[in-house]
Amino acid sequence: FSSSRVALNNGGTIEVVEGTLRLEGGGTIGGVVDIAGGGTLLLQSGTYTWQHELRLDGAGSVVLQGAEVTQPAGVVVVTALMRLNSGTLS
Repeated sequence: FSSSRVALNNGGTIEVVEGTLRLEGGGTIGGVVDIAGGGTLLLQSGTYTWQHELRLDGAGSVVLQGAEVTQPAGVVVVTALMRLNSGTLS
C-alpha cells in the first residue's frame, strides 16, 4: 500500500523501497524504518509517538507535514534526510 489513514503501531521493520509511503492515522513507530534513495516516508497528519531506539535509515527522506510527533526519553537515530514542513516535533 502507499497510504494509510488507520493507526500504525510498529516495532519491527518498515521498508520504503520506492515512491512515497503516506501515513495519516497516527500511531507508534519503533524499530527500523529503512527508506531507499528516491523514497519518502510522509507523516501527513495524525499523532505519532516515536519509540526510543527508533532508527530512520537510508538514502531517502522523512517528511513531517501536518503531523504531531512526540519522542519520549531515549535515542532516535536519523540518517535519512528529515524535513519539517508543518506540524510539531517534541
